[in-house]
Parts: sequence; C-alpha cells; structure tokens
Amino acid sequence: MDDEVENILPRSLNETLDNMMGAAWEEVRGDFNSGTNVDRAASTAKFIGKGSLYLGVKFVQNLPSALQRMKEQQNR
Repeated sequence: MDDEVENILPRSLNETLDNMMGAAWEEVRGDFNSGTNVDRAASTAKFIGKGSLYLGVKFVQNLPSALQRMKEQQNR
C-alpha cells in the first residue's frame, strides 16, 4: 500500500515539504537569536502553521496503509 501512495504523490511533494520545514526552522532559530519579540512571535506562528500542514499531509499519506492494517487485524 505504501508503494501506491508513493506513486500517487510525487517525490517532489515530500521533498518540498521537508525543505519548507527546514527553512521554517532556520527562520525560527534566526529570529530567536537576533530578532525582536514581534519577529519571534511571527516566525513561531508560521512554524506552527507549516508544521500543521506538514503533519496533515503525512497523516493523509499514511492513512490508507493504517486502515489496511486495522482491517487485517480485525479479520484475525
């Protein structure tokens, strides 16, 4: 089932999401090292938003295989 998900979603989507989270983390680190309180709050809010998007996409990617495993466990 995981192979099907990999075929449906292009690898570039996963790479883009990983790069997005890396850039967001660097922004938060930079703002906490040298930014004002407003910069810190804004970058933290962006990081939380991007993190939510990242977790949502990963959840949707893994949902079919999780449902399949649950179905197989119920049939045992």
